[in-house]
Amino acid sequence: MKLYFLPSSVPELAALPRKERNRVWLHARRSAAKKEKSIWLALAMCGILAVVGEHIGMLFAIHYIGGTIGAALGWFLVQLVLIQATLPYVREALMKTEPNQALEPTSTAVTPPADAGDRASGTRGSS
Repeated sequence: MKLYFLPSSVPELAALPRKERNRVWLHARRSAAKKEKSIWLALAMCGILAVVGEHIGMLFAIHYIGGTIGAALGWFLVQLVLIQATLPYVREALMKTEPNQALEPTSTAVTPPADAGDRASGTRGSS
C-alpha cells in the first residue's frame, strides 16, 4: 500500500488542473467523512496525542512544546488516514466526471460567430 501525504500527490488527482483537483477532493472528502469511521478515530487520536505530548513535556518542564509536538504527530496521522480513506471516493467522483460530464461547470468561454472578423485589423468577415 502506497502512502500519500498530500492530495496533490495522489496519481488520480495529480493530472487534473488545480481548481478541478480541489473540487473533486472536497467532494470526495465530504463523502468519506460521512461514511468512514477511521477519519473520526484519527481525529480523536490527534487530541489524545496532544494530551500525551503535553504530559510528557511536563516531565521536562516544556509542556507547551510537548503538546505541540504531540498535536503535530496526531495531525500527520489524521492526514495519512484521511487521504487513504478518501481514495475510493476520489475514484468514484472521477468516474462520475469521466465522459465529459463535470460535477459543476468549469468554463464559461464564449465562441465568437464565424463572420465576426478581426477587430484589430478592422476587417469584417468574408466580403
